[in-house]
Amino acid sequence: MFTCLVSLARASDWETWDGCRLVTTQFFDGDSFHVAKSGKDKIFRLYAVDTAETSEQIPERVEEQAKYFSATKDEVLAGGEQAEEFTRRVLQKPFMVETQWVDAKGASHQQRFYGKITSADGSDLGLRLVEAGLARSHGMTQGLPPEYLRKLDRAESVAKAARRGIWGGKKAELPTDEGAEDVGPTPEPDTDIIDTQSVFDSLQQESAAGPE
Repeated sequence: MFTCLVSLARASDWETWDGCRLVTTQFFDGDSFHVAKSGKDKIFRLYAVDTAETSEQIPERVEEQAKYFSATKDEVLAGGEQAEEFTRRVLQKPFMVETQWVDAKGASHQQRFYGKITSADGSDLGLRLVEAGLARSHGMTQGLPPEYLRKLDRAESVAKAARRGIWGGKKAELPTDEGAEDVGPTPEPDTDIIDTQSVFDSLQQESAAGPE
């Protein structure tokens, strides 16, 4: 479940990068990727979602994830590879990145920022990864709407109960790979898990509704 304190931001604190393309040649895995748009490029890491590692470059992190998912190291690494493929398939068409330009650090020389990704079909990449059992609700939550974080937590609980992906049991369902023609259908979640709202819309609605 998510671990950072929530600092509710205003919609004006966010910036949208639309029409983005995925660069798969470097800095790419399930939750971190190189993005190109109109001659510019940035590296983004998903807010509040943590996919499994793809290598043992940081062994203590693999061990921690194995403990969290009640999985073996090999199962974690296999899940990380599946998450990378999942993300590649979902982001075959141009997509939208919403960001506050918060530094996500990382191993590359180029600065990395946290971002929330909406795919061409309007679905949220982070929620889809968690629902597929290829990621957990965990990480940077600054400025995200509380309702979005609750949906991430619920998606994780559903995936764990169903033993999907790294949770063991059912193999994670990957989106159909049909090149640029189609990013494939959204996996079958509970009807209210997949979020198609932008951060801007969510924050504006919560601001209008006032405190819970």
